[in-house]
Amino acid sequence: MRDGLAAMFVMTGTAHFVGLRDTMIAMVPPGLPAPAALVSISGALELLGAVGLLWSRTRPWAGLGLFLLLLAVFPANVHAARAGISTSPGDSLLPRTLIQLVFLAATLAIPVGCWRSRRRASPSRPMAGAGRGAYGVDGEFSRVSAGTQLTIVVLVWLGLVALTVTALARGWIVVAVLAGVVALGLLFAIATYAYTTRVGKFRVWSALLTGLRLDGDEELLDLGCGRGAVLLAAARLLPRGHATGIDRWQADQTGNCADATHRNARSEGVADRVRLFTGDIRRLPFDDHSFDVIVSSLVLHNIPDADGRRAALDEAVRVLRPGGRLLIADLAHTGDYLARLRHHGLTAGRRNLGPRMWWTGPWGPTHLVTATAGADRQSSPEPAPL
Repeated sequence: MRDGLAAMFVMTGTAHFVGLRDTMIAMVPPGLPAPAALVSISGALELLGAVGLLWSRTRPWAGLGLFLLLLAVFPANVHAARAGISTSPGDSLLPRTLIQLVFLAATLAIPVGCWRSRRRASPSRPMAGAGRGAYGVDGEFSRVSAGTQLTIVVLVWLGLVALTVTALARGWIVVAVLAGVVALGLLFAIATYAYTTRVGKFRVWSALLTGLRLDGDEELLDLGCGRGAVLLAAARLLPRGHATGIDRWQADQTGNCADATHRNARSEGVADRVRLFTGDIRRLPFDDHSFDVIVSSLVLHNIPDADGRRAALDEAVRVLRPGGRLLIADLAHTGDYLARLRHHGLTAGRRNLGPRMWWTGPWGPTHLVTATAGADRQSSPEPAPL
């Protein structure tokens, strides 16, 4: 299919420059600036996308880019149908729309197929998301359920698409462009969020845990372990150690409960090295210097007050062994985490985890704070003033 799509986009992209160029310029909806330039740009993007489909490294991104390009140029098809501009027989709006839907499905199938095959081809990576567990969807579901939130978002997107088509049909170009841009932005946000919660975060944590180069006999603690995405991935790397998780089991992901985590541990084959506790990470039920590694993923920002977040960090430092390592990934307040850990004398740094952990887009990044306790630390630090 990819070769057929590549050939098609070579032909349509070429037509933007020779043969049908004048017709395509006429198809640009009135009110948009520089129609000839827009036709040239879209043609060049189609040709680049066709080339990208032929190379495995760029194939998924080329498919996704062509999908978005088809959405962006659909208003031109609507205008052509209304204005009677024809590039082939039967160019009424309905056939154009049906053909466009087929091409949209085909281009979207390219990245989806690539990413699925890559997941199947990497069974040995430590991330639990690549295994047999069920890890739900991240979000805030304490007041509005995940299903209700999804329904609202889909209805809003469909409403924007309907407004775009209606505005184009009535010649309201400005309204159509604005609604179309918002619809595309919302679609991008939905796709980015879904990718991060179902794929991206697993791959990021897989790399982070592998990068620790564990010996396999460490004691690891996961602060706010949830259904065990990070906890069980770590447990797979600890054949002679233990992975301990603690959580209050709140509705910050779908189906979050201790029973779900136990089931996942059994499914992943690591139940014998996993221990679960119900508790508050601001008051950990563990002795000083109990753990070699402490991890936390998207948890501390859920503590509503700064004092509480500092208390959680103080507790993490207390139970971390000399020479121990700490990794905290979060959506907010990571600069404060960095300052607090340095206040306790840990060597700490902070970095952006990149597109694989964007929540709706680059405006919702995840940052990682890493810290290492001094090897000569003999006693737990005194809590700093709140």
